[in-house]
Amino acid sequence: MECDNVFCIYQENGNCKLENISIDNSGMCTQCIYVEFDDEILSKKKENMLNRLL
Repeated sequence: MECDNVFCIYQENGNCKLENISIDNSGMCTQCIYVEFDDEILSKKKENMLNRLL
């Protein structure tokens, strides 16, 4: 199955690694588990992105 959620641990190269998934009322996969970033990395990435946009 195709998947564009790059922050889900099951997504790889645009596809879901799971064989069976469930979809909720909003069309989101209920098995999705997000990759966690520590606060320091997240803050640096946010700052970098803001600097590029300003």
